[in-house]
Amino acid sequence: MVEADGQVAGYLLGCTDQQRYRRYHQRLLVKTALWAGLGFLRGIYGPPAKRFFRWLVWRGWREMPRSPAGGAHFHFNLRKEWRDAPTTRLLVESFLDLLHREHPQLKIVWGQMETFGSRRSQALFRRLGWEFYDQVQLSKYRYLFNSSPPPHLKKIISGEVYLTTVYRRL
Repeated sequence: MVEADGQVAGYLLGCTDQQRYRRYHQRLLVKTALWAGLGFLRGIYGPPAKRFFRWLVWRGWREMPRSPAGGAHFHFNLRKEWRDAPTTRLLVESFLDLLHREHPQLKIVWGQMETFGSRRSQALFRRLGWEFYDQVQLSKYRYLFNSSPPPHLKKIISGEVYLTTVYRRL
């Protein structure tokens, strides 16, 4: 966790057991599908949510890049004002140090993120010690918003958006 002025500025969640993670997500998927189904029956979803669910069922699951077998994976997020290289590096390096100390049997760590066109190139990740594993172009933003995206997403819609897997050997 990153703390600034007594408030949470960011976090990193890591997982070292892929089998357990998959079982958890399978149970979560069943619960979520039941709640979503009830929402559809009760008519609580508007057109954007319905488009998203349609995309998720028909296309989303196919737009997942491969990931390395075994190893650990992680997810992190930082508040906008803390999204800089030193803070990100400190957060990720702290997790990598923990993996070395507490899970020496693990040989690889990976993560997935949305990348936009030429931003976050392979050269940048290599400089940071990461390698590309797989990348899949996403259709969800075009599918969800067609030609009328909200202002903050116009730039994303006009470019290419990918879900990218990067990895690092420990």
